[in-house]
Amino acid sequence: MSLTVTSIRINVPDAPTLTPVLDRYVMGDRPAVMLYDLAEEEPWYDLTVNLDDALPEGCAFVPYDRRVYLDALIEQGYATIIGDTSYGNFGQRAYIVQLAPKLIAKEA
Repeated sequence: MSLTVTSIRINVPDAPTLTPVLDRYVMGDRPAVMLYDLAEEEPWYDLTVNLDDALPEGCAFVPYDRRVYLDALIEQGYATIIGDTSYGNFGQRAYIVQLAPKLIAKEA
């Protein structure tokens, strides 16, 4: 599958204008969302992480430290926080997020 570039723009302090680029994780076939700086044509941040926990269809995990980017998507109506979970060995936390259909890569 090829990556899907969206027309969505994310503007947050201390970051370039970012756009979500969509894919799916091979393990678990979950939505994967990366944030790209299209002006520089390079990745800025992976918004989502792939964890072993079960998720409802159309959901993804977003680490707490990426909340500013998540908030920008929530404000535009592209995501909703539906829960949270812990992961890793150091007390990391991630939001469980329902993604709008526009943020879910489809099979090519």
